[in-house]
Amino acid sequence: MASLNDLQNRMKSVRDTRKITNAMYLISSAKMRRARRDMEASRPHFYASQAVIGDILRNLPNIVHPCIGDTLEAPRPGKTGYLVITGDKGLAGAYNHNVLKLMGELDKDPAQSVIYTIGEVGLHSARSMGYPVDIEMHYPAQDPNISRARDLSARLMEKYLSGELSEIILVYTSLHKTVTEVTYRRLLPLYRAEFTDFMPPDDHRPPVYLPSPQAVLDTVVPNYLTGFLLDVMVEACCAELDARMIAMQSATENADEMLSVLSLEANRARQEAITQEITEIASGARAQKKKQP
Repeated sequence: MASLNDLQNRMKSVRDTRKITNAMYLISSAKMRRARRDMEASRPHFYASQAVIGDILRNLPNIVHPCIGDTLEAPRPGKTGYLVITGDKGLAGAYNHNVLKLMGELDKDPAQSVIYTIGEVGLHSARSMGYPVDIEMHYPAQDPNISRARDLSARLMEKYLSGELSEIILVYTSLHKTVTEVTYRRLLPLYRAEFTDFMPPDDHRPPVYLPSPQAVLDTVVPNYLTGFLLDVMVEACCAELDARMIAMQSATENADEMLSVLSLEANRARQEAITQEITEIASGARAQKKKQP
């Protein structure tokens, strides 16, 4: 059995670690509440853009936009771009590992793909795995905002329209209430069938688009992509904070269990030390008694 001093030092170390994990849990909880508010605040604009695009496609079925296709057929020839959203740091359980695992399952031919990353973990992991990573389009995962989403969507849209990419796939972790799930969604191209649920009924009065329907569509589509990216970035941030909360809560509970076990061992060691001292005192007293005449 370890000595009493060793057990006390170990208990002090566990207590210090528990303070850190509990503080990280509280910080992640506060950040997650703020991220959820940001996510709920960003979605009305995103849904409004979907409704406008669906309305235009319904009233003008022959309108053409380079980002919108007619069918769900195979994409045009070219490289596939993967936007992988991970965290900037660990201590979040299997959050980063699951995203990178799904990326590896989707990307069967690294030679025909380009990886864009949000999050430091995704950048370093993808480069260490040998994937071609565009370092110029790397963004941090912390504090997602509309400015960052607008810049990223504009640059990805430019690469798609230039023919450099045939399609762009988002790989991230979605958050449904308290359940996280690693998933992927296509950012570009958009398809008319995706906006069917957002088209108004047949009795809807056709609106008037100024200065023209094409100009409105050219403005709304980039805004829709920006809102789409912002929603995904904030949702992934919420999922990361939720995973970190769970990991830190589990670490705190494990620290409590370890402290309980160490406390029992320390009490046992203390009792053995007291018993040993009493035995030594009694033995010394008997020895002194025998020496007396």
